[in-house]
Amino acid sequence: MFFSQLSRGGAPAPPGPLAGKKLWLPPMSDAPARALAAVFRSLGVDAECTPRSDARTRELGARHTNGDECYPTKVTMGDYLKVLERPGTDPRKTAFLMATGQGPCRFGQYLPYLRSVLETLGYRDVTLLSPSFENGYSDLGENSTHFVRSGWRAIVSSDILRKLLLKARPYEAIPGAADAVHEECVRDLCRVLECNHGGYGAQMERLRECLLRAHGLFRMLPRRNGYVRPLIGIVGEIFCRLNTFSNEDLVRRLEEAGAEVWMNDISEWIWYTNSEASRMFRLQGSRYSKTALAS
Repeated sequence: MFFSQLSRGGAPAPPGPLAGKKLWLPPMSDAPARALAAVFRSLGVDAECTPRSDARTRELGARHTNGDECYPTKVTMGDYLKVLERPGTDPRKTAFLMATGQGPCRFGQYLPYLRSVLETLGYRDVTLLSPSFENGYSDLGENSTHFVRSGWRAIVSSDILRKLLLKARPYEAIPGAADAVHEECVRDLCRVLECNHGGYGAQMERLRECLLRAHGLFRMLPRRNGYVRPLIGIVGEIFCRLNTFSNEDLVRRLEEAGAEVWMNDISEWIWYTNSEASRMFRLQGSRYSKTALAS
């Protein structure tokens, strides 16, 4: 099992095979990834997002892919290999999160391909954590219910913060003010998520308070009024749509050109994976699985 059960007093017990290891998460989108890292920390796991993608990311990713893969594979591969080449990194104490699943996307090939490249490069001791939507991401051990519930709340909350940012930034009177408020709110969210509140109800109340604080801060931002910007919707593959490195900060470029931008969020992906799981259950002649109900 990936995690040991939380102790009766609420403090995380030793996290099994991840004990003493650093878990790195791919930043498909900055705020949701940081929020999920906070959820892992609430389970006693030393977790954070990979450093910001850069030219070295692209160089390493291109070197160890052949061009047939989708671009997110290259970016994720490059970010993880960049972590391993950092001075002092011990592969035996390093773990990477790489979710997987089935379906029409090449996403299901990320995990075996990453494992193959790591083995070829001699990084056989690196741990790969790979939850799958096929069982509701419930293969995370005895704390899977905590991870699934808190992880969902983390994603929805960070999606809300992004919506607040996208509605405020095009009309800010002070350049950079909306980004500063968003960063403050993300840090507040992470502080809430990485704590054990003694129950899901108490956690929900803390999250509600956190989002109300965020709403108040965004409402207090000075705005430039008197004109309306054209609204542009961003669609496309979820990673490239949300990852600013992959899309070369498309949203900010459109805002600088005079637009207001809107896009779907990471929670869309969760709804899709749940829908796919339900469809598979129906094809198999059932509606639910024991693992899905347990989550």
